[in-house]
Amino acid sequence: MARAGQDRTPQQAAPSGPADQAASRPANKPAEPEEYPVTYAKEPLRVQIGCSALLFLDLDEPRADVDEKLADLRYDSRCGDEPPRLSLAAGAVGGSQAGSSDIDAAGCMRAIRTAPLGPGAEVEVKKGAALCVLTPAELVLVEIIDVGGTGTAGLRATSWQVPG
Repeated sequence: MARAGQDRTPQQAAPSGPADQAASRPANKPAEPEEYPVTYAKEPLRVQIGCSALLFLDLDEPRADVDEKLADLRYDSRCGDEPPRLSLAAGAVGGSQAGSSDIDAAGCMRAIRTAPLGPGAEVEVKKGAALCVLTPAELVLVEIIDVGGTGTAGLRATSWQVPG
């Protein structure tokens, strides 16, 4: 005999798909790597600007030379021996300098949570550096694969869809 308040319906089935898994995950537990579907992988972005110039990058697409209001990253070219810098732009929700380019989506989310870039923080553009950037819809790893003369750099971006 069932006591008052007890439900005699069968147990719910275990979560089967990514949406079910996300719904069953505790709010404080980060998503598992398989819950971050890749949107694009190792997309090249080439930056070519002059001395003391700015270029804005949109990482949701990805695309270089966009309007500042749409940008997720700001590339600031310097003159002389001073290296160019990257910083978060208006479209970014958060970001962090990654320890290496060998990082997955969960590692990027952890870096953003534990070592975020604060307002006005800049990352030196140098070969081998990596940056994790969170936008409202995407999580992006930006790798610096080469640095040329003044204002020239080769970037590569990999994007994961953020679970909602």
